[in-house]
Amino acid sequence: NFDWTNWNLLDDVVRDYDTLATTTQPINGESAHDYRIGFEYRPLERTHFRAGYSYQEAGWPQETILPTELDHNLHAMAVGVSQYFWKMRMDLGYELSLAVNRHVTDSIVGFNGDYDGIRHIALVNAAFTF
Repeated sequence: NFDWTNWNLLDDVVRDYDTLATTTQPINGESAHDYRIGFEYRPLERTHFRAGYSYQEAGWPQETILPTELDHNLHAMAVGVSQYFWKMRMDLGYELSLAVNRHVTDSIVGFNGDYDGIRHIALVNAAFTF
């Protein structure tokens, strides 16, 4: 899978508050590309194993880091298993995300420093079909 997001059309964000003055925050977004590859193995009809890798690019330049958007490039690896029983399905999964180190020195919102990190995500899901 390949995704391309045209963030470079987003130049700035205007915030209009009732009690404060209107502010404009420059964004200067860049286009971002995300790459994903995954595999599924079915040794039995009701047992499915999955594994995948993705690389996600940050679309925001370092001087306009926003907490709600990806601040740095990210590698993610995931594994999971699904087991089907009668009318039920159980899923277990795990994802490891590794952020590529990013040094920020000119953030307009004061978030200067080194950004990297590791994220662990565990998934447990149960579904029932009526």
